[in-house]
Amino acid sequence: MRGAKGGRQHRYAPDHEGRVIDWRWLASIGAALLTTACVRASTPAVHSPTPALQFTDAPWPTALPDDEGVSSDGLAALGPWLESHTTGTPTSTALFRRGRLIWQHNAGGATENSLWHIESPAITATIVGHEPRLLEKVQQPLVNWVPPAAWPQGLHRQSTLAHLLSGTSGFHSADEPGADWDYDEWAFALVPSLLRARPDAAPSLSHAACHSLAMRLGARSWRCEETSQGFGYSVRSSLQDLARVGELWLQGGVFRGQRLLPEKFVADALSDQSRPEDSFFGYGWFLRDARRDKSFPAGLFYHVSAGPDGTSTLLVVVPGWQMVAAVGADTRKWDFTKDADIPPPAIARFWMGELPKVIASPSVR
Repeated sequence: MRGAKGGRQHRYAPDHEGRVIDWRWLASIGAALLTTACVRASTPAVHSPTPALQFTDAPWPTALPDDEGVSSDGLAALGPWLESHTTGTPTSTALFRRGRLIWQHNAGGATENSLWHIESPAITATIVGHEPRLLEKVQQPLVNWVPPAAWPQGLHRQSTLAHLLSGTSGFHSADEPGADWDYDEWAFALVPSLLRARPDAAPSLSHAACHSLAMRLGARSWRCEETSQGFGYSVRSSLQDLARVGELWLQGGVFRGQRLLPEKFVADALSDQSRPEDSFFGYGWFLRDARRDKSFPAGLFYHVSAGPDGTSTLLVVVPGWQMVAAVGADTRKWDFTKDADIPPPAIARFWMGELPKVIASPSVR
């Protein structure tokens, strides 16, 4: 986050209904928000309920860890290790190998049905890649489809949706788009607000998440809201349903035999878009930096999120191991986004550094 090197600075305040909101970015994009019907200075957050939908049935197959080449002894040690670092708070971890659930550990009152905040730049990128009307805009200058009255102060006229997704828009800086990378939450928050400025041209991100993507993934637990504060939308999910996003990207945009993301978009999203800084960040995804992250498995990429509900998630995808790991935690113990502007975030690095140790480097067979 710009101006917060070494740690995030939260400026949360409760609204009149007691919800916790982040007011920082409203001043920068107030013009964009005021042009939409759902956003007015005096109105509270707008929530769009998700009606009952027909989801694709896609239950996770299960398998024993040893049958999937993962050490049961290593997993037996991982549970106590997690509990010792999250004492007294809810935490949960779900581990998948070759499309099968092989282990889930819950502590501190968490269950396999607990909902965790998962909205993140990686989730936003997944929604954009899944929606044709958004996908076609990725490389187009935003000025081509955002009304002048909705243009945010501080955003370069040459910016594209790809710049926003990759953290290279130069929002509120002298940097030209593509010249520098920054994990700027204010800039990422522009995406839903700019899409809302032209509701005739694209669905809202919350609607696209729960009325389209979730159905294709079989993510029945997803709860999506459209809001006028914070990031403009939110998604909460069980860890098993969050892992469906990881499986989709692990398989190159294919889920249960159906292509949901174009191959080129996946390739671009998992390529370093942060040059010349080389922070190893794609479209919303943190990527393994082979120079600094030598303890991580090759090809690893990951998402981090933290929400005003006090929950944080880490989603790790390890293509070489055909593995997906989803972790949910209380931000009082593990805020996976802390220091996200200096990748990898410290807590995420700590956890991922332990993964190969406690699993004893599972063989690929």
